[in-house]
Amino acid sequence: MTEHAGGPGVHPLPARPIRIAAAQAQAQAGDIEADTATAAAMIREAAAAGARLVVFPEKFLSGYEPDRIQSDPRRHAVQPDDPRPSPITGACRETGVAAVVGAAFHDQGDLYVSALVIGTHGQFVTRYDKQHLFKSERKVYRAGAAGCTLELDGWRLGLGICYDSGFPEHARAAALDGCHAYVVGALFSVGNGYHESRGRPLAEAGPDQPQLITADLDPRTLHAVRDAEPMLRDLPATTTHPRDRHRLA
Repeated sequence: MTEHAGGPGVHPLPARPIRIAAAQAQAQAGDIEADTATAAAMIREAAAAGARLVVFPEKFLSGYEPDRIQSDPRRHAVQPDDPRPSPITGACRETGVAAVVGAAFHDQGDLYVSALVIGTHGQFVTRYDKQHLFKSERKVYRAGAAGCTLELDGWRLGLGICYDSGFPEHARAAALDGCHAYVVGALFSVGNGYHESRGRPLAEAGPDQPQLITADLDPRTLHAVRDAEPMLRDLPATTTHPRDRHRLA
């Protein structure tokens, strides 16, 4: 990814809109092969809907049961060079759609809550590890050390996972890195999860069947909001957390 000159958040606006799909489906606990097949099918569905990026929930490939994952991480978590997600990379390569897929990830003896980023040519781009762990996760997982910015079709997208979004500093670091949007794969459970989530829902998938919700990000809206709310432009230079930057296409 190319660095841009300028102060915090000073980067060219995208030239055209981009469509992003949010995928919601029930993960099969501990069955990475089944969850991978579901993800690949939904990537193809997202491509048919005109999306350029599809984002899956937190830990979608592995399920959400920490005891199961911890008992046999080689089986129930994704590994480096793991062949099991290959249907996902194949679907991205065939359709030209990028994907962000949540999974428990096992690397050198440690477990992470991760987002696996697959580019539009089916290439593995990067792995972002959740930086803010929920209290029940701290006994099992290690926290990530750096934020992550993705670039696709001129859009800079700050990546987060679930509880990350509860910390304004996390989104602020993305904004200071010039991100135009903040993209989060999450598991906001019934009850406390609704309290944790922020913002006003514009659309919501059903609770039972796999479903995609698409959103069009428009640079005209981005320009209008930044013109009306100039705080980012007026913010003095500041030190941000280290971030990995990756081009998806």
